[in-house]
Formats: sequence, structure tokens, C-alpha cells
Amino acid sequence: MIDIRYVTRLGSKPSGKLQIFVSGPLRGAYIYQEKVDRLLLKHGNYAVWHYFNTPDADGGRDLQFSDPEKVYERLVQCRLLVLILTKENSREDVDRQLMELAVAKQQKIAVLPILMDDADINTFPGEIRKLEILFLESAEADSGEKEKKAEDFLSSVLIGKNEEDKIRAGFRGRAFLSYRKKDRETAMALMHMIHDVPELYDCGIWYDEYLTPGEEYNEEIRQRIRSSDIFLMNITPGMVERPGGVPNYVSKYEYPEAKRSGLFVLPVEMRPTDAAALEKSFPGIGIAFSPSDTSLQELLRNLDFERDIRSGPDHYYHMGLAYLLGIEAEKRPQRALELLERAAGYSYGPAFVRLMDCYRYGNGVDQSYDRMFEWAYRYADCLRQDFNKLLMKMYSREEMEELFTDQIDEPASAYFLETFARGQLAMDIGRAEDAISFFSMAQNGAEEIFRWIDRTFEGRYSYLSNALLKMVHWMQMNAMACTGLGDAIGAKKTKENYPGAMEWHQKAMDLLEDILVKILPEDIVNNPVHIRLFALRAYIVQDYRITCQHAGDTANSFGDYELAGHLFEKARLAGEGFGGDSLRKRINQIIDRSKDADRERNKYQFLKALEIYQECLNMCDDLLEETGEMEAERGQKLVSCEGRKQGYSPGAALGGFSVCPFRTAKDSTLYTL
Repeated sequence: MIDIRYVTRLGSKPSGKLQIFVSGPLRGAYIYQEKVDRLLLKHGNYAVWHYFNTPDADGGRDLQFSDPEKVYERLVQCRLLVLILTKENSREDVDRQLMELAVAKQQKIAVLPILMDDADINTFPGEIRKLEILFLESAEADSGEKEKKAEDFLSSVLIGKNEEDKIRAGFRGRAFLSYRKKDRETAMALMHMIHDVPELYDCGIWYDEYLTPGEEYNEEIRQRIRSSDIFLMNITPGMVERPGGVPNYVSKYEYPEAKRSGLFVLPVEMRPTDAAALEKSFPGIGIAFSPSDTSLQELLRNLDFERDIRSGPDHYYHMGLAYLLGIEAEKRPQRALELLERAAGYSYGPAFVRLMDCYRYGNGVDQSYDRMFEWAYRYADCLRQDFNKLLMKMYSREEMEELFTDQIDEPASAYFLETFARGQLAMDIGRAEDAISFFSMAQNGAEEIFRWIDRTFEGRYSYLSNALLKMVHWMQMNAMACTGLGDAIGAKKTKENYPGAMEWHQKAMDLLEDILVKILPEDIVNNPVHIRLFALRAYIVQDYRITCQHAGDTANSFGDYELAGHLFEKARLAGEGFGGDSLRKRINQIIDRSKDADRERNKYQFLKALEIYQECLNMCDDLLEETGEMEAERGQKLVSCEGRKQGYSPGAALGGFSVCPFRTAKDSTLYTL
């Protein structure tokens, strides 16, 4: 028989955890489920539910569901539906996944389809194909890229423990909802009614949705009651029932604990219940309020909680997440959107990002790229205002050197990173016009910063000075945005767009050539004193090679095969140009060895990865000491597990994966996109 079970970290209880439902083929799914479980639980300590085929008494396995209603009830409580797509999926499996997908859309639950093998995605229905699919076993993308894409998705639809703690801490008051399991429907209606009172939208309501009976259960119930302000009772005939002639759990445990704790008891009669039987089961309860009683509404509006929570963008944002994800509140997408939009009205960045992600993945709303980009443009305008304030400060200051702390990094980098990332997303989903708009914003921002540096210092900077490093950084960012523009304009595939696309590609190559020829010439960086500049130049060469390849791809797509061949040859020569003398070979050796460590880490072989990372550190120490780089100058090495986790693998993709495995802490902002 088919049943469902959960998996958590270290076999812990699912109580209080975010819920994920995983649906795959009913036959031979265990190897796929294990991989997906590892992926999800690596991101957070969730309760991951999936199908389990229990052997029959005779040892056979019947593919009938033991309790279909139980499966539906669990699915609607989850925050994410994961669809496992494989060659093993039968027609029946796909039909079942389509029904689950329909439920997820109706309930505004985010969906993540994962292709687990080399199955042809075109064999699956269009309802699945039109979703953003994670190709987990695809040979085209490296493991780091796939892992990062999964991480980005999960971060956008789920939240970590720290964020969840902030949500729980943001409630102005807290109620304990007491009800019988059979009366869940009226209990949810009561929760809605409480939160419909404007003054109580930020009152958290806790109920024992995911608890399992036992000692742990009793203790957690006790702690939850004691930490609450109100004991809210869902009064129905079930409350006065005595199963087997003994008091039910509410009358035996919950109500007495609430009275001992001195809580304000608020009984609401959601279904007509005998008053005498109610008083007998719950001595001192008094008369239960009717939901339509005006005195109840007045009482609710005047409830006074001790906690003084100040309303503001951060508060609205976290309350929006509470309603979006169902954390001590019912899942209420419309309320969540209203609160998130209110937070965004204060130019609160996380609210913009969450709204974009909601519309991108259909998390709590109907999936809509149009709406997602509406919020993306609004957020870009917001960031541009901060960026403009920075520019005014930059052009009005006399002591320009003071600006070469991290003052320009936050507003300038925030504007560049957000617009560049949205440009990349627009390219991924085939919206060339939006990609052009966002890449143009990113390019304009990077150009303004690097031009200001160039005009201000007019070449009067020494090697390893902060000004020079910032100059190189923003020229590199500018080149990335120019390449994005070339790709986006070229993606329109009309002949009149070809010259414009190649013009941007040429500008990207010119910027990188200026760095390599004028700012970081080979004769300078080959000096052992400039070992860090040599490492930087190595990554600029990699960027140049990839930029040439992008330009070649665009030329090739327009049938300009002669130019494409020339550009591909430039890319090949650039790649070969790095790796000649012994010093270069040793640096390459460290980079290659750090990639080996990355691969071990991606296979979850953490001890082996640590061993190789330590080996890289030792090699860095030897090299730096031999080249005269002293301890005081060396700084903190960033090839530890933590450093690698926060950065990117060398040489993975255009510019954005430029992290030197032996850079110093002083340079830490230079290479990270």
C-alpha cells in the first residue's frame, strides 16, 4: 500500500518545521528521493514528505493508496511541491503529478520540477514543461552551478531558521488555539475571524498541527500555553465528548494548564454546543461567545498585549512572510501581498525581492513574469535613487581618497548586482527586451563609477592601491554588462540588430584589453612583489577569453562565420597565454587543486574537501613566503570551507565566478560579483 512519511535532519520530529511534499514515480523512486532529500535538507531542517510503498502481508507491493484524503491534507499544508521527473515515470505517475500540480496552483503552493536523469523533457505534459525546471543530472551544467540554482530557488520560496525566528518575534501578541482534531475546519475559520480584526493582524496563533502524541507532545503543549497571552477555544460539540468515557485531551490537559498559567480564556462557539455539558467539562468557562456577537468584536479590538512592537517596513515584511508561509497564521496570500507591498512602499529591499520571487515561482500567487518584472523595475528605480545620492556625494567631495573605503560599494554594488541579475534572468526565460533594459542599467552604473575614478585620479595611483583595485573592479563589471547587452540584442535575431550587438561585445573586449595592456601589463605583474596583481590579471584573462567566446557565438548565430572564427581563435590564444613560467604554473596548480576540493565538497565528502583546502593553504603559504609577501601583508586566506562556500569556483562562468583561492581579506570585495 502507498502511504506517506517524512524525513528530517537527524530523524527529528516534524513539529514546527517548514513542510515540503516530494512526488516521484511510485516504482523505483527511492534512489531519486534520497538525492532530493539530501538537496533539500542541506538547505534547511525541513520536514520532507514523500510516498512510501509499504509491503503487504505476503511481501508484495500494492500501488493503491491507503488514505488518499491524508495525502491531500498533507499537500495543502506544505510550502513547496517538488516533482521528480525521470524515465521511470509511468503514465499513471504523470497523471497523479498533474493532479498534485493543480492542487498546488489552487492553493498557491510553489512548485519545483527536477529532472533527475537523461529523460527527454519534451515527453512530459506542457503544464510541467512551462515551469522553471532544475536539471539536476544534466551534463551541460557543472555541479556547482546546479547546486547554486537549487539554493537560489529554495531561498526564494522557503526561509531559514533565523528568518523564521524574526517572524515569530515580530508578533505583537500570541494566542494558543485549542480545538479537537476532528474540528480542524472550524478552527481554521476561527483563526481567520481573529485575524480579520485589523488590530489583531499581527497576533500569532499557535496550534498543534504537526505534533505527534507522547511525552514530547505534552511538554511542548505546556510550554506553548505558558508562552501565550490568550487561550482561544474552538467550541463545538466535539469539545464535550468523552471518548471511552474519559475526558478528551483539551479538557484533561490543555484547559487546566491554561487556568494554572492564568491565561485569559476566550471560548468562541463555532457550532451550537450544550452549555451545561460545556460547563461540566470545563469548570468556570462561562458563556461562550457567538462569532457574530458584537461584544466579541469589541473585546477583540481592545485586547491589550504587553509587547510593544513598532510598525514599520521590517514589521510589515515579516508579517507578510507569516501569512505567505503560514507561520503562526493561516496561509493567506492576499494579506501577505498587501503587507509585502506596504513594506516595499518604504523602499525596503527584501520586500521587493520577495514579491519578485513570489510572482516568478507562483509562491502564494499566480505565476506571472510580467508582474515579476513590474516589481523588478520598481526595485531598480529605488536602488537608482540611492545610487544617485552616492554620485552627488562623489562629485561634491574634495577629499576623494576618503571615498575609497567601502562607501561606494554598498549602493553602487547593490544597483549593479540587482539589475545585472535581472538581466540574466530575462535572458534565461527569453525576454530579450527586458534583458536589454536591465543590462543597460547595470552598464550605465558601472560606467559612471569607473569614469569617476579615472577622472579623479588621472592615472595617479600606485599598484595595490585601493583606487587601482576599484578601477579594475568596475571596468570588469562594465565589461560583463556590455557582454550581456551584446547577448541580449543578438538574441532578437534580426539582421538590423547584429551591428549593435557586436558593438557592445567589442566594447567589452576593449575594456578588458585596457586592463590587460594599460593597467595590469604583463611585465608589471610578473614581478614577484605583485603576486596578487598577477592572480587578478589571470582572472581578467579568463574573463577576456569568455567575452571573446560570447562575441563569437553572436557572430556565429548571424552567419558571420569569418568573424566568429577570428573571435574563437582570440579566445583560444587568451586561454593559452596564461600558464607559461614556473610561477604561473604553481598558481594554476593551486587553482586546479582548489577545484578538486570543490568537487569533493559537492559530493558531501567534507573531510576530504577540508584536507585538500588545507593543502591549498599550505601551497599558498609556501608561494607567498618565497615571493617575499610578508605575514602582515598576507591577510586572511579565503580558501577555507567557509570562504569557498561564500564565493564561487574559479573559472566557472562570465566574470561572476571570479574568486581567487588565495586572495587576501583586503581584496575580498574585488572579485566577488
